[in-house]
Amino acid sequence: MVQSGYPYSSQMEPMTAGSDGVLARLMDTSFNSFVTPLIIKFLYILGIVLAFIAAVIAVVTALFDSFWTFIWAIIFAPVWLLVTVLFLRVALEFVIVIFQIAGGVHQTAQNTQRQD
Repeated sequence: MVQSGYPYSSQMEPMTAGSDGVLARLMDTSFNSFVTPLIIKFLYILGIVLAFIAAVIAVVTALFDSFWTFIWAIIFAPVWLLVTVLFLRVALEFVIVIFQIAGGVHQTAQNTQRQD
């Protein structure tokens, strides 16, 4: 799920066909909508792929170093990969929570404004 696109929306909802795309939001100079909630899934997948490539490179590089280095790489590369993906996930979830908090604060401010 991605955020609706309004900067202070507290509800997480899927994008609809008529909603703004990433490029339209990038060109929004008044910052009425956020881009980050739209690309968070892409960033997560990209991070997993890059971490996997790094782990494979570490194992292949260790293969050409020595036998024991290769054994250590085979043991620790998967552990490193899991820890890296875990930290990536936590960091991206933190970003999503910040957007949800901003939406909640904005909703609270709207609900408590005086009607003149």
